[in-house]
Amino acid sequence: MFRTLTSIVVGIACASALVSEPGTQQRASDPSGHWVLAAATTTSGRSESRGAPQPPREAPTTVTTVSGAAFNCGRECTIVQANQALTVETALLGSDVTKVPPVTFRLDDQKRFVDDSFNPGRELTVTAKRNGDTIEIVTVPRFSQKVSVESGQLVVVTSVMAVAGDKVTFRYTRKVAIPRFIPD
Repeated sequence: MFRTLTSIVVGIACASALVSEPGTQQRASDPSGHWVLAAATTTSGRSESRGAPQPPREAPTTVTTVSGAAFNCGRECTIVQANQALTVETALLGSDVTKVPPVTFRLDDQKRFVDDSFNPGRELTVTAKRNGDTIEIVTVPRFSQKVSVESGQLVVVTSVMAVAGDKVTFRYTRKVAIPRFIPD
């Protein structure tokens, strides 16, 4: 009995060591993966009641994208981060069933052009950089976006730069591939 228990404990310790070995785990802030929209909310910074400014309120919305903003995952997408590049692939925007072409952001805080996923052939001017665990993307001149992974969810906050407090927040859950059992 003692020998069996010792074998189990040693086996668990070895498995734990393998899992926590540097380079074997995805960084908590790495947004790579396949994501599905779980919730979308809007916040308006302009609410007033009887002439007095009110604190911003968050409300659910059916919006799944922000036209004119460079980063759009839509209803679902795949994100790949490698080195200093972040690519949004296979995004399903709006009610469209056609996946849009990939959009790649260089995380070097340099002004660059990316394809507008809503208007093929049109380019948007962007800067993108990593700031700690957050990726910050600015679509000149209108939108500021913050992309992060929080409690296992991909969170994308898009703010309208000209209007303080106006923002749309998208929360995505990771789509896990379920292994299919194929009987012999």
